Amino acid sequence: MFHTTHDFSLLLGDGSGRIVLPTPPADPGTLLLPSVLWRADFGVAVEAPTLVGGGGSSAPAAPTIANLELVFDFDFGALAAGAFPASLASQAGSAASAAVAVGQGAPTIGTVTGSRRGVLFDGSSDRLAVTNVLATLLPVNPDAEFLVAVVGRVSDRANPGTFFDITRDNQSGAFTLNRYSFTHGGGTGETFIGSSQLVWRRADGSNRSDASLGTAWALNSTLRLVGRAGPPGDTINRAMLNNGTKSSSASRSVTASGGNWNRLTLGALMADTAQTTWSRYLNGAIERVLAYRATTPGAANDAALDTVEAALAGYYS
Repeated sequence: MFHTTHDFSLLLGDGSGRIVLPTPPADPGTLLLPSVLWRADFGVAVEAPTLVGGGGSSAPAAPTIANLELVFDFDFGALAAGAFPASLASQAGSAASAAVAVGQGAPTIGTVTGSRRGVLFDGSSDRLAVTNVLATLLPVNPDAEFLVAVVGRVSDRANPGTFFDITRDNQSGAFTLNRYSFTHGGGTGETFIGSSQLVWRRADGSNRSDASLGTAWALNSTLRLVGRAGPPGDTINRAMLNNGTKSSSASRSVTASGGNWNRLTLGALMADTAQTTWSRYLNGAIERVLAYRATTPGAANDAALDTVEAALAGYYS
C-alpha cells in the first residue's frame, strides 16, 4: 500500500523507503541575478568611409582669406575612376546646395598624372553643369567682385577649349555674350592661327576684354589658373597662370538684372545667340574648381590671388 502525506512525501511499499521532493525556496522579494547570467551586449560595427585616392586624400583645403567667402569647392580627384556620378555636391563653401552634373556627352574620372585624378573631357561633346550657385556667387549685381581658381591641363594648343564659363541669357553677339570665362582667346572675330592664348575673359553683351595668361604653357602639364573680377568701379579681370605674371583686362562693365545669370559650365562655352549650340569644348582635364566672393570691396586683390596659388601649388604641380 502507499499514501501521500501532507508534506508531499511519498511512501513506497511498507514505508521503508521515502523520497522527499525539493522544498520550494522562500520568496526572495526582489530577485537580483548576476549580470553575467542575463546581460547581452549588442553592437553594430559601422565601417568608416574611405576617401578614394587622388586629390581627395591629400589635396589642400581651400585657404581661408580675410573678407572672402568660399562659395564652392569641387575636388574631382576625390572620386573613383569611371563614369562621372549622377551628381557631385560641393565639398565646402556657403553654397551648400551647389552641385555638378553631366551637361552633355560622357566625361569620365580618370588618371591625370601619377596618382592624381580629374574629369577627362573629350574635346568634342563633354561638358559639366554647375547648379544652385550663381545666386551666391553673383548676388544682385553680377558686376561683382569674386575670385575663381581652376586646376587642369590641355592636350591641344591650337584649340585648348574652355575650363570655366558663366553666361546670362541671350545677348547680342556671340563671344561677346555677357560672361566671365577661363577659355582661349584669339584676335578679332575669334579667329585662331597656331597656338591660342588662355585668357580670363570679361564681356558685356557688346564687346569683350581679356586678361591674357600668355602662351608659355606646355601641353599635358598642370595649369593653375587663378583670376578675379571686379570690384565695381574697377571693372577689370585680373589673372595669372602657374604663379606667372599677373595680367589685367581692359576695364569693362558686366551688368545684368538679378536672376538672368543662368548658366555655369565646365568644359565648354555657349557663344550662340540662339542658345542652341555649344562650342570650344575642353581638350584635357579639370582636377579642381573653387570660387570665393568678396564680402568687403577690394578683398579679391593680388594678395588673394597669391594666397590661393600658393595653397594649390604645393600639391598640383
